[in-house]
Amino acid sequence: MATHAEFNANTTGDEVARAFASQVKYFAITGTSAGSLGAETALSLARNGQPARLILLSRDVARVQPVISEIQSINPSITTMFVPIDLGNPTSVRAAADQIMSDPDIKSIDVLINNAAIMACPYTPARDWKDPEGTLVELQFGANHLGHFLLTMLLIDKIRMPGSAARVVNVSAASHRFSEVGFDDLGFSNGAAYHPWKAYAQSKTAIILSTKALSSKIPSADVTFLSLHPGIIATGLTRHMDSPRPEPEVIEAHLKFPNAEHLEPKTGQQGCATTMVAALDPALQAYSGAYLNDCQLYPAADFAVDEAAAERLWKLSKSLVGL
Repeated sequence: MATHAEFNANTTGDEVARAFASQVKYFAITGTSAGSLGAETALSLARNGQPARLILLSRDVARVQPVISEIQSINPSITTMFVPIDLGNPTSVRAAADQIMSDPDIKSIDVLINNAAIMACPYTPARDWKDPEGTLVELQFGANHLGHFLLTMLLIDKIRMPGSAARVVNVSAASHRFSEVGFDDLGFSNGAAYHPWKAYAQSKTAIILSTKALSSKIPSADVTFLSLHPGIIATGLTRHMDSPRPEPEVIEAHLKFPNAEHLEPKTGQQGCATTMVAALDPALQAYSGAYLNDCQLYPAADFAVDEAAAERLWKLSKSLVGL
């Protein structure tokens, strides 16, 4: 058994953090506004672990400040740092990475948790990201996948440190099963063929494929790459859930897939538990590239772990972000 057998859908982030309290010290987490899964993850670490530094990356400092204040009230010895980032804007991503890489006090990052996301939003072209034909890609693909891919690659030298057993944790979603990556039309014909749930699913499939690709490029002795489905949790991410397809129909469609994840609602604490397992469980170093659900290893859709698709996405992503 790769992870603790007792961990399951009802496990909380606090329980996981207590189980692995001393594993790692230096974390960077995207999407950490108050009430988010990223915030819940950071607070679980502060309450139960022994983090020395928490780097919180989000767009709006005002929405993160309550989280920083709570962390400091829990344990004032934790160095907590806010870094502004707009994952849909490559200039912003590069600026955030530059701030971290140039900070002499940040010697290394033990765990990068790519948690932030947008979901099922109206069609929006991603700023400054174009496919090989010069068409702007869709924003969910840009922010959910490309932004995190670029951030990971720009920070890799502080993640991949000699003698470390670092992690990159990519938060995907069960709804990746709705769509493969549409390599030939990442912009949905400039919005004419756009469907918000298909676009969201495509971005989450890309996250799993990217995790697999990175695991094949970088040995797990240096960095372990893992992706996961956190669960269905009521956060700000769900603000577009009622359009254009009601949530019950989304769940019904999902359940028709083989090996489909159970989609009962979770609390924020239950929702961050699988992220915490992926970040902290030392047994998972042997499973770089894997996907998790309900705190355990779990099969993703076949197209999301296809080696040829992973390699194609690796090459395309590097091209799109200018690496």
